[in-house]
Amino acid sequence: MKKMTFNRSPLESNLVKKVETYIKTTFKEKAWFLNVGGNASQRSGVPDILVCINGRLIGLELKREDGTGRPSKQQEIECRKINNAGGIAIITNDFEQIKKLLNDVYNNKYVC
Repeated sequence: MKKMTFNRSPLESNLVKKVETYIKTTFKEKAWFLNVGGNASQRSGVPDILVCINGRLIGLELKREDGTGRPSKQQEIECRKINNAGGIAIITNDFEQIKKLLNDVYNNKYVC
């Protein structure tokens, strides 16, 4: 049986790398993150990056920076589930929005 893989577009993978670098350099040991990197055995729609800062779970579903990427219905559902459970989940292609969100959570300035 052939193993299925899910490849991110080059533009999306660039944003993933920028976010990972930002988390590592800005928050160092004060944040935990996981690049989910989807595969066939994983539940569909899980955000690309999961982050924990100050005890808050943040799901980041990243889309192409050129604005052409669209979330799947399952990605929207999973983000809604995270938000309904008290976490924070966003679907975005905007690096500045991601930085603001992470900094607001870190500085306890995030308001739902």
